[in-house]
Formats: sequence, C-alpha cells, structure tokens
Amino acid sequence: MMRDRRDHARPIRQTPRLALVLVALIAAGAVLVAALYPGTAPKVTVQSKLKGIGRRTPVQIRIDDPQRVSQVLVEVVQGVDVQKVADQSFEPRPVWRLGSVPAQEMTVEVGRETVQGLRSGTAKVRVTAERAGSWLRRPAPVVAEIELPVRLAPPTLEVQSSFHY
Repeated sequence: MMRDRRDHARPIRQTPRLALVLVALIAAGAVLVAALYPGTAPKVTVQSKLKGIGRRTPVQIRIDDPQRVSQVLVEVVQGVDVQKVADQSFEPRPVWRLGSVPAQEMTVEVGRETVQGLRSGTAKVRVTAERAGSWLRRPAPVVAEIELPVRLAPPTLEVQSSFHY
C-alpha cells in the first residue's frame, strides 16, 4: 500500500496553527489578568509616639507595598465631625510591571493648632489608602485608624499637702 504525500505534510501544517492558538490563549490570559487583577492590597500602619492628642501631636504613617495606591487621605474623626488633615496623591504602578516598591512614610501633625473644632474626649486618626482599579474592577480602599485621647487643657497644679519644708 502506498502512502500519500499529503499524510506527511498534514502534521507540519498543523504545527503553525497550534502555535498560533497557544499564542492567542496566552494573549487572552494576559488581557484577562490586566482587566480583572487590581494588584495586592497595601498594608497601612498608623502610630503615634505620644499617648494623646495635644497642641501638635506627630502621627507616623507607613504604607508597605504601595504599588497600586493612588491617594492617601488622613482625617481626624471625633463623633460625627470629620476633618481632613492631609491628602497626598501617588502615581500607581502598572499591574504588569514586576518588582517591589519601597514603603512610603509620612508624618502629619494632629492637634488643637492643626485641626479646627477639636474637642476634649477621644478622637480617631483615620488613614484611607485608595487603590487604583483595573479596567473592570475597582478595589475597596484600605483603612487604618488609631484612637487617641484629646487633652486640650494644660495639666493642673495644686497643693497636695499643707506641710512645707
């Protein structure tokens, strides 16, 4: 029985088609990832070296892995009153770009001199890191807060004893 030459040529012709289908699948996967993956969530840390809010209290903010952070908003919340303290914009890194981004650090001052309408009691310093979305998804912002007592009156001095040396 004699073989036809076309039988040998058929696998060779199918190889470019198979490679083309594989390239198309990889490209479709890359487009799907770019359309749906919003990136990793950053870790936001809020710390104060002082135990309360006074005239000017420095608050340190650290954002680890800020590659997709587009905006950071710092607010003081006291009851229903919300006062914006700082607002900083960032250029989000593209999803397809590999590698890590160094942590972002910022310090804001919170207190009677910087926040209008601050009252004695407790207040929260809230940091909101807005994340850049993808083509089809908008991820939720990352929020961190710290609650501190507000002490606006100076400490009182009084005589504890009538005995004098």
